[in-house]
Amino acid sequence: MNPDALSFLRRHYAELGPFQVEFRLRTEDDWPLTLDYWFGAPGWRDGGHTFDLVGVDATGGLYCLWRYPELGDRAPPVVFLGSEGDGIAVIAGDAASLVEALAQGYWWFASLGRFSRDEENLLQPAFDAFREQAAAFLARPLRSPESIVEAGQAQHPNFAAFVARTLEHCATATAGDADGDGGEDQSNNGEDDEE
Repeated sequence: MNPDALSFLRRHYAELGPFQVEFRLRTEDDWPLTLDYWFGAPGWRDGGHTFDLVGVDATGGLYCLWRYPELGDRAPPVVFLGSEGDGIAVIAGDAASLVEALAQGYWWFASLGRFSRDEENLLQPAFDAFREQAAAFLARPLRSPESIVEAGQAQHPNFAAFVARTLEHCATATAGDADGDGGEDQSNNGEDDEE
């Protein structure tokens, strides 16, 4: 992966503006809190996994770089977390592979769980300039969206399985806290709640 792929996206997004209808670069200062909300609790942080927000789709789905403990020095894959819990997958092996898909007018269609291309994306005023600059930046033949996904998923763990385990972990931790397992005294010391 070209380590500058995310910088390329940010720079060209700033220069050209939105080049797709279904993909918007985005950053958030309180990003971990967004994931706490998505997973239902901060328990997703327990296993040493981290996420960097790359962008969002039109429904609020999240494009993220996923750093998991076994990743080592390799480039993190791009994963997708659908706003309604759909489309969860490794969608590209690295940020350069995401640039490759975006440069062809593709975006992750959460309800279908695959890349899709919409003519509206191809008609965006900034798209042609982005496509040309991305092709020069990548300096390689562009792969099909299916090849991008297959290669990314072959190189990294099953992200949907990780999310399912993490959601279960967060739900269990939250249920334990709600049941009073947090060690706090839940009694009213014999006092009657009535006035």
